[in-house]
Amino acid sequence: MEQKARQYSQLWDDGINAGIIGKIGLPVFSLLAVLAARMDKNGQCYPSRDDLSRKIGKSVRTIEEIIEKAKKTSYRGEPVLKVHQIKSKVNGKWLYGSNMYTISKPIRDDLINRYQSVGGKSLTEDNKTLSVKSSFPRAGIPYAKNIPTNDNHLVNKILINDMVKSLSNKFSFKGIGVGEFEKGVDSYEKSRCLEMAQWLGEKNMNFILSALHDKECGIAGLEWAFGVTKEDFEDGKARDIKRLFNFYVQKYKEEKTND
Repeated sequence: MEQKARQYSQLWDDGINAGIIGKIGLPVFSLLAVLAARMDKNGQCYPSRDDLSRKIGKSVRTIEEIIEKAKKTSYRGEPVLKVHQIKSKVNGKWLYGSNMYTISKPIRDDLINRYQSVGGKSLTEDNKTLSVKSSFPRAGIPYAKNIPTNDNHLVNKILINDMVKSLSNKFSFKGIGVGEFEKGVDSYEKSRCLEMAQWLGEKNMNFILSALHDKECGIAGLEWAFGVTKEDFEDGKARDIKRLFNFYVQKYKEEKTND
C-alpha cells in the first residue's frame, strides 16, 4: 500500500482507538479525514463541495448536511470544524469566493498533528488521499448475465469460481451479513466497505470484501467503482446500482491487469 494510503488508513485506525470517532460520529470524522489531507499548518484548507463529494463518495447535498453537523459537533469544548467564506472588496463591491475550512486545534493536537515529517511539515499536506476518480474509460451498462452479484451465488460460482478457488471462501467472508459485519468494523477500509454495502442495499459483504482483498482491485478500485456508480445514479442513468457497481469493479480490475 502506498504511503499516502497507509497514512489515511492509519488516521482512521487511530481515530477508532482514541475514541474520537465514537465521540464525533462517523460522517463527521469522514469529512475531517478528507479535509486533513489538504490542510496547511494552521489546519485550514479550501476544497470545493463538489470535490468533497467526489472524495467522500456522497452527494453534494449530503456533504452540506455533514458540514453543518460538523460545525455543531464539539470535541474537548470546541466545534470540530469552522467554515468561513473568503471575501474581498473590489471597486467598492464585496466579492465572495471559496469556503475556508478550519479543523479545531483539539482534533489537530490529539490526532492529525502526530503525522509529521522530519522537516516538521505535516505529512497530510503533501500526501493526499487516493482519488475516487480515475482515468479509466467509462463503459455502457452491462447485461445481467455478465455480472457477478452478491446475492446470486450461482452466478458468482460460475463466473468467479470456475478457474480459481472462491475469494469469498479463501478469506472466510462467505455469508457475512451487513449487520454482522458492522459490529466488527475497526478500520477505515472496513468502514468504507460498510458504507458502500449499505448504500447499495447489499444483503451480505461477499463481493465487496472479495474485491477488497483482490490485488487487482483493493480499496482504490472499490472507491472508483463506488464513485462512478453514484454519479450514474444521481444522473438518472442507473437502473440497478448493485449490478452497475459490480460491473465497474470488474472494469477496474480489467484495466489494472492490462496496465
